[in-house]
Amino acid sequence: MLMHDDIRLRTAVGLAFFLLILLPMLFIAASFRRANEESLIQQLQQAENQLKLEAQSFQSDLITRQRVEKIIKQAERATGIAGATAEKARFTKGVDPQIFNSSTVPDLLANYRRLANVEPLFMVAYGADVRNIWSWYSADAEAITQPDRKHIDWLISSITSRQPAFARVDDSNADAEANYNQLCRKATGDESDLTQAYNRRMRRHFSDLIFLLPQQGTCYEIDTRKMGSNKLVSYYRTVTEGNKIYGGYHVTFTNQQFPPQKLLADALRTESASSTRHYLNHPPAKPGHVVVTKHSLQLETDVPAELTGYNSLFARPASLPAGLRVDHDVSCLYLAAASFNRLLNQAQQSIMLISFAAICFFILFGFPAFLRLRRRMLLAVGLAVLTPYIVLGPVALRLLNRIESLGRFELRAESRSLMFRLQSYHDDQRQQYLLQTLKFKKRLAEIADLPAREIYELHAHNVVPASPPAVLYFFRNDGVGRSFRAATPEVKSIQRVEWLFSVKYLDNLGVLDRDAPEVRKKLKMTTFADGLIDTIRQEYFDHKALQYEANETYDLGKINEFSRMIWFLVPGGNSGPGSVRAMASTNISSLRSLIYNPNEFDRRVFSNSSAQMQHEFIMGRRGHDDQILQWWPAQISPDAELKELLAEASRKRASMEQQSGSDGRYRLIRQRFNVKDATVYAGISTSSPDLVLELVSRAFPLLLLIFSLLSLILFADALAALFINPVKGIGHGAAAIEAGDYSQRIEIENTDEFSLLVTSFNQMSSGLAQREKMRRFVSDNLYARLGSQLGLNELRSAQTSRVTMLAADIRGFTTLSEKYDPQQIVSLLNDYFTAMEAAINAYGGVIERFVGDAVMAVFYQAGETSGEVQAALAALAMRQQLAILNDERASRGLFIIENGIGIASGEAASGLVGSERGRMVFTVLGKVTRLAELLESQTKHVESRVLLCAETARVLSERFLLQYSEKVTVCKAYELIGIRPEAEHG
Repeated sequence: MLMHDDIRLRTAVGLAFFLLILLPMLFIAASFRRANEESLIQQLQQAENQLKLEAQSFQSDLITRQRVEKIIKQAERATGIAGATAEKARFTKGVDPQIFNSSTVPDLLANYRRLANVEPLFMVAYGADVRNIWSWYSADAEAITQPDRKHIDWLISSITSRQPAFARVDDSNADAEANYNQLCRKATGDESDLTQAYNRRMRRHFSDLIFLLPQQGTCYEIDTRKMGSNKLVSYYRTVTEGNKIYGGYHVTFTNQQFPPQKLLADALRTESASSTRHYLNHPPAKPGHVVVTKHSLQLETDVPAELTGYNSLFARPASLPAGLRVDHDVSCLYLAAASFNRLLNQAQQSIMLISFAAICFFILFGFPAFLRLRRRMLLAVGLAVLTPYIVLGPVALRLLNRIESLGRFELRAESRSLMFRLQSYHDDQRQQYLLQTLKFKKRLAEIADLPAREIYELHAHNVVPASPPAVLYFFRNDGVGRSFRAATPEVKSIQRVEWLFSVKYLDNLGVLDRDAPEVRKKLKMTTFADGLIDTIRQEYFDHKALQYEANETYDLGKINEFSRMIWFLVPGGNSGPGSVRAMASTNISSLRSLIYNPNEFDRRVFSNSSAQMQHEFIMGRRGHDDQILQWWPAQISPDAELKELLAEASRKRASMEQQSGSDGRYRLIRQRFNVKDATVYAGISTSSPDLVLELVSRAFPLLLLIFSLLSLILFADALAALFINPVKGIGHGAAAIEAGDYSQRIEIENTDEFSLLVTSFNQMSSGLAQREKMRRFVSDNLYARLGSQLGLNELRSAQTSRVTMLAADIRGFTTLSEKYDPQQIVSLLNDYFTAMEAAINAYGGVIERFVGDAVMAVFYQAGETSGEVQAALAALAMRQQLAILNDERASRGLFIIENGIGIASGEAASGLVGSERGRMVFTVLGKVTRLAELLESQTKHVESRVLLCAETARVLSERFLLQYSEKVTVCKAYELIGIRPEAEHG
């Protein structure tokens, strides 16, 4: 019988032991499976992002301009032009780094042929200081003579290398500046300026629609009927450092090198080994929708509309597909996940078999002979102690991983905040620029009536400052017109569209001098442009720009030049005040108008770094075709990732956000696009893991083992201390609080009911300490109002609420201080502040501060009585107290005083400010404080000497007698006369 009982006991112990092993093992296995599934989902998400990027690349390869730009950028990377040194130029001073040399053109040509088997129409490259020029022309340009080619080389080198000032790169080239200036003169030739020379010669050889490329690093399409082509694709790239020119190059392709058949064939090639591209003979079922299959991800999309129009330009158009499809192979991801699950199952089965065998042996034979009683007890206690750690260990480890993953959300929040800061900073800079344009109008008004010759001879910097760069067009009603250019003051020509519109608009106003010879000539020309001018006037200016002068237009869907134009009507003449003499305009479509003064622009808004996070941002100006024209910071390379993100956001016309990474190393891409704004933003934010948290995660198993052993060793001591130490600690703590030491705290292990008692005791002592400390920093009135809801820590942090601020000041106090003895002034202030404080406290106000002779008080909602009512009653009481004080002083033969009171209501932040261990004061911050002070300063204009803001007056209108004050012009204000009789009786 005894043997059967022993077997039953060992069976029960064995089953309990099996459960202690089985349950944690199942829990751990489930945790690993869940982690494997999450990893698979994350990898599939990354694969989906790659699939979408591949689909976008597929579409861009079918658009000529983007395809050409891609080939050019790949060739630049292969030749080293787009390397790290070219992105942020940092070179040895006084030495030519030879970025561009005699091998640049042959190397680029070889890469064009290798990458796409194409050749450009022509290419021009130049070295540092534009000392050497190298060029290449294809057979399609054989009609261009050798002298014309040399002149084209000069023009392109001069135009693309143009800087505000010349700074020599190579110290060995002493004549660098003189040679560069001579090159510019040779390029200009007989023309008035370099730009005019460029336009005339390039239009003669290449296209009547040629234009200066607005920005480096971007391809531009130019329509043409020359060189046997329909379109030209031009691109240029320069490497500069300040005003130093390290070299650059220009390249132009024709569309004959990229027929639609070639685009279709080349677009099927992909750089990703796991992705394949296909053409569809049917329209996509769900364009942009990712389809998940067992082995791959599929995405179908439409054929770019640009390809359809481009295909129609050719005599033999290609047969276009109905749609596009990209496949991304993910079978390896599923295989890896399945392999991990198989290994996990094998390990789980092995542990269960070994455990089952050990338990069967224990049930049949008991403990082995070498395990004595003491060892058995130690084993039993060890199992009892270690089991919680075994169960909770994986939970704690997973919790640490979860905490570590919070870095993703922190990175997103900080990135959003910093991009908002950049937008706000830019908006402020833009407003400063608009204010600057109003100064232009003032200067134009001063010269509007000068003789024509003086206007033409006037230096541009007399109207527009040298910095920031600006271009101002001026057209007077007698036909006198010129431009004022900050960067190139010698250029005075005015664009035709400016004077055409000015003639039309001034004529509509009835101020145009139709008899002036220049005006008669231009009036004839406007008849040919009436349709265009009327459309512009109706769609852009009548209801947008000219409604308010110096106001920007926002319609980006029309002509790019008009989308960011500001117009002015310049007064002058002898027809009386307000008569219009001339019209002026300035274009702010360039990036220079993004920033009021680029040299003083705070570049920290573009880059921000902390211990774990780094943020880089870029903003740019887009055109009507959503092409990025310019960007800032300007030193960012055209093929840098930030610039590509900027172009992508503009091209897609959408704001996007994409986050990737794991194990604390995260990367966030943020793009912001607004269809009503020409400015586009992009940013890259990265985070590195918290080293302390990572160390804890890696050391957690070892720490867990150490804690388990310590728990096992100290098991007996902990049991004894469990009851004795808590009682002693509570006794000592109670004695200390009885003696007035509220900082007393009791430390105890959080194990049983004693810990609950100690926690309540510590909370009690903390509350007593906070209330005692709060009484030293705030008034009894404020403590009674806020102390019951907020502690000291809460008051130290800003608490936003609706308040009513009261500002009172003694009139003419400075004169009184100079006229009377200081002792009399101090006595006056003591009596005055005593009377004012009594009136404020009587109606629940809180004195926020005394400053000189001024009193600032704040009123909060008290039950059903609003702060506005309390403040109004306090103001009337203060006036009564002042009258009593003046009567008393007059009876003693002392001078009397007058004060003013301003009351304003609104949202404000209030709290304690100061050193935690030193002096602290209660303060209220917000616009409402400044408004109260502003109203108080205007009380000298009203008889009642009490002014209310509009919001306060709205609340008090039913109970108090108010009167709108027309004497106050700085803001809308009401006089407080008194209490309505019916309200007083009520």
